[in-house]
Amino acid sequence: MGEDQDGNGRIGRMIVEHFFATAQPSPFSLSRQIKHDKPGYYAALQEGRKGRQGQVEATPFVAWFLEALAAAADSAPQEALHEVSKLALELLQRR
Repeated sequence: MGEDQDGNGRIGRMIVEHFFATAQPSPFSLSRQIKHDKPGYYAALQEGRKGRQGQVEATPFVAWFLEALAAAADSAPQEALHEVSKLALELLQRR
């Protein structure tokens, strides 16, 4: 994978995170979910390039993205609890 392609992915993920953060603060991290399933992320990207004679079929990636978004939203309560626990521990350690 070329440098530009990887950079485009980072920019795309930042745009999506920014969209969700400005539309309404979200209690989950899509970037964290993508990092959790990097093999699936890259497989979905590659699937859209197979046998298309230079054309890209976005359906495999869009399907993977929506599943990742749902998984990130499902994990939000656990993530929030984890963050609150970390903050509480930090506050207790300051005393």
